This record gives sequence, C-alpha cells and structure tokens, in this order.
Amino acid sequence: INFLRADGTFAPTAGGGSAIVGMIIPWAGASVPPTYQLAYGQLLSRTTFVDLYSVITATQTVTCTGGNPTITVTADNAARMTIGGHIESSCFIPGTTVISKTANTLTMINNALGNTSATITLFPWGNGDGSTTFNVPNLMGRSIVGRDNMSGSTAGVLTSTFYGANPDALGASGGAQSTTLVAGNLPPYTPSGSVSGSVAI
Repeated sequence: INFLRADGTFAPTAGGGSAIVGMIIPWAGASVPPTYQLAYGQLLSRTTFVDLYSVITATQTVTCTGGNPTITVTADNAARMTIGGHIESSCFIPGTTVISKTANTLTMINNALGNTSATITLFPWGNGDGSTTFNVPNLMGRSIVGRDNMSGSTAGVLTSTFYGANPDALGASGGAQSTTLVAGNLPPYTPSGSVSGSVAI
C-alpha cells in the first residue's frame, strides 16, 4: 500500500510498503480498504482479526492473592491500561475492570478468587463480549494526542488542569470544542499613558 504525501507524491510506508498491524492512519477514501477498519469502538472477532487482537491487547503472568483486588504488572502494562478497562483471567470473575492503578499495579473492581499464578489479558479499549470479540479504539469526534508520559517521564505539555482528564492515561478523552472566556482567562494588564482633553461649560 502506498500513501499519498501532502505534496501530492506517493511514498511506501515503513516495512517494505505495508502498514503495521495496529497502526492508525487518516483515510479520505469513499470506502474502507480491504483488511482495514474504521476506529469507532466497534467489536471485532478475535479469530478473524487475530493479528490486531494480539497487538491491541497485552498478556502477562501475575500472582493473584485471594480476597485482594490488586496485582503487580510491568510498568509498561500499567501505563497502557485504562481505568475502566477490562481484564480477563482465571483468577478474576468475568466482567472485571480496573478501578485504579499505580506505576506497576492494577486494582480491580473485584477481588481475586484465590492464591494462584495466572495469565491475565489486558483490554485497554474493551473486551467485546468477553470471549469471542474485542473492541478497537473509538476516535469519533476526537483528535489523537500522544500520551504525555509515553517516554516514561511526564512531559508536562498537557495537564489535567486544562485537559480535563489524566493526560498520562491511554484512551483518556479531554478538552472541549469550545470554551467561554472569563476574566481569569485573560492575562494581567495594567493600562499606561495619559488622556487629555477639555470640557466646555
């Protein structure tokens, strides 16, 4: 597949002319090319789209402690997992989601079922019907902004004060299409100069 540059010339993508599975690209065509999908949060088959399923989810072996909702994961998996994102594992009941996280832990809405070592699958965008499907990202009405801490350190370019959400979280939705200005939005300004004139009585 060749992609059209802004200057009107075509250029092959990285990897010998084929797009990488999981890549999100702008598309202006009238129909979606074969093997591609629009990104509006829809469910896709785990077997039909097995390659996309494998890159959009993450798996890790973890230690579960019965009665405890928290597990330790790699820093990368903690960073990419969303609050409210689904997990699937034999040590948690179906439908379990993440309610909070730290740099290398995830805390679930449910407690682990027992003391065991188990594989956990993380679904940042949704686990579909919980067995045969998964969700892709939902980009309807959204601009893509890189996670503020994807390098491992927070850049501070986006902050929750103005973004309205945690800019370090994968899949966070923040900002607004418009805002009403108030006096606090205006920079401080002290008028200077003089005004002269005369008054007739």
